[in-house]
This record gives sequence, C-alpha cells and structure tokens, in this order.
Amino acid sequence: MKDKSFLAFIKLIGFCLSRLPYFFLEWVTELLAWLLISNPNPRRRLILSNLAHAFPDWDYGKIKRVAHESIARMFEMGFFSLCYPFLPSNVLRRTIFYDLKTEKQMDDLRRSKKPVLFLLPHTCLFETLATSPFFRPFRGKTLGAIYRPNKNKALDQWITRSREALGLKVFSRKQGLIKARNHLKNGNWLVVLYDQNAGLRGIGSTFLGRICSISPLPDLLAKNKNVLCIHAVPERVSFFRTQLELENIETEDGRICEKAHKLLANKLMSCPRGYPEWLWSHGKWKINNMIHEIFLLQEKFRSLDFAFRTEQANHIWVRMPNWLGDAIMAIPVIRAIRHGRPDAKIHLLCKSGYVSFLESLKLADEVIALPQNKGLKYYIELTKLRSYRHDAILVLTNSLRGDIESKLLGVEYRLGMITNQKRPLLNYQFQVPPELKDKHQLSVWFGMLAKYSHFGPHQKEHFCDSIGRRNSKSKTVLVAPGSLNTPAKRLPAEYWAKILHLIDQKMSGLSFKIIGTSAESKICDDLYSQLQISLCENLCGKTSLVELSKELKGAKCLLCNDSGAMHLANFLGTPVVAFFFVTDAQVTGPIFNAKSSIIEGDFHLNLVSLNQIVDSIINFEKS
Repeated sequence: MKDKSFLAFIKLIGFCLSRLPYFFLEWVTELLAWLLISNPNPRRRLILSNLAHAFPDWDYGKIKRVAHESIARMFEMGFFSLCYPFLPSNVLRRTIFYDLKTEKQMDDLRRSKKPVLFLLPHTCLFETLATSPFFRPFRGKTLGAIYRPNKNKALDQWITRSREALGLKVFSRKQGLIKARNHLKNGNWLVVLYDQNAGLRGIGSTFLGRICSISPLPDLLAKNKNVLCIHAVPERVSFFRTQLELENIETEDGRICEKAHKLLANKLMSCPRGYPEWLWSHGKWKINNMIHEIFLLQEKFRSLDFAFRTEQANHIWVRMPNWLGDAIMAIPVIRAIRHGRPDAKIHLLCKSGYVSFLESLKLADEVIALPQNKGLKYYIELTKLRSYRHDAILVLTNSLRGDIESKLLGVEYRLGMITNQKRPLLNYQFQVPPELKDKHQLSVWFGMLAKYSHFGPHQKEHFCDSIGRRNSKSKTVLVAPGSLNTPAKRLPAEYWAKILHLIDQKMSGLSFKIIGTSAESKICDDLYSQLQISLCENLCGKTSLVELSKELKGAKCLLCNDSGAMHLANFLGTPVVAFFFVTDAQVTGPIFNAKSSIIEGDFHLNLVSLNQIVDSIINFEKS
C-alpha cells in the first residue's frame, strides 16, 4: 500500500511538472541548485571534492560555480524523468536532434546488420535516448537498455511500462547478462550506462588521475567481435533538449569500457567549464572514500601503474608525533600507507625541525611544517593550510591539539587512537584493546591500521628495514646522555664518565663525540667536563637533525638512553647500546632491523655490567 501511495504521489508531481512552462522549470532548477550548494550537505561536499580533484588548478570560486551548474543539471535530469511519461509524442520528438554528421552515422548503423552496443555516460538528459522515437533501429529490430531496478516495486513497474510504451526493451541488472547478450546476438541495439562505480568487484582503473572501479559489463557484452561499439553522448543545448554525438570505439585488447572512459575524460578536461552536464554528484571515485580502502587498496587496484601520480590523486595527511623518537617509530606506518596507496599524495605535518630530515627520506610527496606561532595565532596560521582536497588524515598524536588541527584542516576522514580520554573531533576512533596496551607503540599503530584497512598487525616487520650501511671501520663512538621528555630516563653524568673511561681503556684508538639538543646541554657539558679522554668532542646543540644523521651514519655505534637519538640511530642502521631504566624496551625499544643491545637496570652501575657494554661494541665490530 505504501509503494502504491508513493507511486500516486510521484505521478501527480510528474503530471503537474509536465504542464509547467520550461522557463519556469529552469528557474526552479537554478533555485534548488542554489539552496543545495549554499548549505552543508553530503551531496555538496561530494561534488566540490570531485571537481577539486579533477581540476586542482581551479580556485574555489570557479569550483563552486561549476558545482552549482552541475547540480542544476542534476535537477533538470530528475524533472525530465518525472515529466516524460506525460509529454506528448511531438514534444518527445524535439528532445533530441542530430547534425548532418550524426544523421549519417545513424543511417549507417541502421543499414548495418551488425548489433550495436551504445556506451552512454551519466550526462544530463541521457534518458532522451530512451524516450526519443528517432533513436531506434529499423523495423524488426529493437532498442534495449540495462537498468538498475528501483526498490519500490510499484514505481519500478511504472517506469518499466513507461519505457516499454515508447518501444524500449528493458533488462534489469538482476536478470543477469544472458538476456542482454542474446538481445545483441539477434542483431538488436543495446544501451549501457558505463561510467558508474562498480565497487570492489569491478575492474581496477584510473579516471581523471584518481583510482576507480569500472564495470566489466561492456567488455563482456562486446566479446562478440561482430558487435559495433559506439560512444554516445547527448549534449545539452537547452532545457529538455539535446544534440547527439557519436564516436566509434575500437580496441584490439577488448577493453571497451576503459576506452570509453578515456573518451569521456578527454571531453571533461577539454571543456573550460569542466563539462557540468556530466553528473559530478555521482560517486565515481567511491572506492577512495571507503574507510577500509583509504590506507590500503586491494591488490587489483594497488598493482596499477601509478608512476604518473598527479595533484588529481587522493590526498592523505599524517600528523606526525611531536617527539623525535615517536616520529622515527612512525616511519614504518608511513611506509605502509605508501605501499597501500601508491596512487595517493601523502603529506606529513610535523614540527619545523623535522622537515629537512623527513624530506631527505623521500617517504612522502610533501612535508609541511606546523606553524611556530603560539596560542590563537597558531590555529589561525594553521587554517592557511586548509584545502578542500584533503581526503583523510591519520593523527599519530594523542592530544586534543592534534584533533583540533585535523578539524581545522577540513579533512573529511579523521582517524586516531583512544587510550583514556575521549576524542570527539575524530570521526574514526581506534580504542586500544587490552591485548595491545602493553605492546610496542608501533604494534598499536598497526593495530589501528588493521581495524581500518586490510593491514594485519604482524605486517609491521615488512616496513621496519633500516636504511644505509654503517661504517664498520669507524673509530668514532657517539654518546647521547640526554633524554629530553623524561629526565628519569637519564643515566647520571658521572656514570657516563665511568663507562666511557672503561671503553677507552679496553678499546684503544677510539674517539668520542657527545651529541644532544641545546635543551640537553647541561648533562652534556657536565659529562664533557668530567672526561679525561684526549679524543672527545662536545657537539651538543651544534647539529641539525640532518647533520646529526650524517654523524650517526659514520659512527661505530651509539651509546644512549631510551631517547630520540636511539631510534634515529636504529633507523639509520647504526648499532645501538641503549639503557632502559624506567621505561620498557618492549614498549618503546628499537624497532628497525639494525644491531642493538638493550641494557636494563637502575641508576646503580653495580647492577649494570660494564663489561657487557664493551662486549656489545666488540660484537658489533665482529659482526
């Protein structure tokens, strides 16, 4: 009963609209388009996003104008679908016309005995092909169309009867491929809408620089080489009136649908207005906005050639941790995202001091420094980074500040983890399960990826390779006695002095360099003042992160506390002897596959074997 009531209402609306003058209907479409584009809603967001990706050089004003026009054309298409069952035949005859070239093409197709497959994009008024009596083969042959049935059975039956009354034979997608292929086999014509999103079961391809899923249906229908494939585009010339354009599709590899997409792409990109007659509101790139595909695509999509990666691609942001050690531990996560989304533009948002170093690693397409302002000015400056092309952000900080940043950037998909406090600004939240609370931080991050992608936590090892090769013949030992974020992690300076004196006695010919940030200068200066070693240099506060990396690469090994320097050396492939006193090496220890020796104890050297330290260095040299 509900279905029939709704059908009666639709018929009433359609009848009333069909009796109104075209100029009034056109005015209504413009009004509805203005209302939709002026108020936040999912449809508006999708259209703006699609246009911004397709035309990255356009300013926001132009994108919004084209979006408005595209929405107006969408309403025009809807009005035509409601009106045409009530329009007289003489009006339907005027909905589509041909120029001399197209008229000749149609005559050639009618005279040919071969079946014809028309590939039709979702342009405004594409239904004029179904309603116009001129778009038909000669007598004895029929025009068929594959359509998606409406969930409302009464409405679906009425739509089917309305189309069949015009001489159109319809095939539901649920009826399968066989009936449509038999229709073609008998020499008839068939129309297929080819540019819809085909989901995870479709064929992996690219369209306008972005990954998408295309339908295998046209290729299957065109397997018979006798079938003529035609790209048909009804060009809108005025309200409820179109001009037909036809173009032959010929391929040797049978990839008909892919060729049709290339023709459509050329049409969209060659139009200065972005061809608003095409339905930009269509979820063509929906595969990119499925949360489980954002960070890791299925293999059939991931294996495509993305050497051409452009600004049209999806943009993924990673808000890097603030502490150096955490930022280094996040590198496998970034590697995993690059592996999972080879098509995407990856942007790292980090502290200004990390920019040069992260750029040198070439992990991402762009590394962007956070503003150095404080207070409200910080967030005002941050809004300058805002763009309508940001698609997703992975927030690796566990703070409200990082959440506010992701919101201010205008990113639609915001993912982060929850330990204790709530994070309402994140629309995708990973609640750390009990089994991961005592695991390594990297395992927690990969657990988050596992929930919102196809990554498994065990896959982290695949992305934990260190880089470079250490200089095994080096005689320089680096010492990092500080630990900026947690003073309790530090071994006192006098203990460090005893350790270095012992190493100097047992391993002759070594030189030592003390490293650290300017904030760690006190402990570094204290240590340097207590040393009675001839070959020793204090570099604390004198090196940038890039310069420090060069020092680490050229060193025999690094002696350190649980610190950022430890993780940096581990990543660079430099052997590490690290002291863990108040922290757990199972949670924050080295993660990369370089040599490391972990010494756990307290601040009393009688609990730490000095010989163990020396033995570790000797073993590094032997290996």
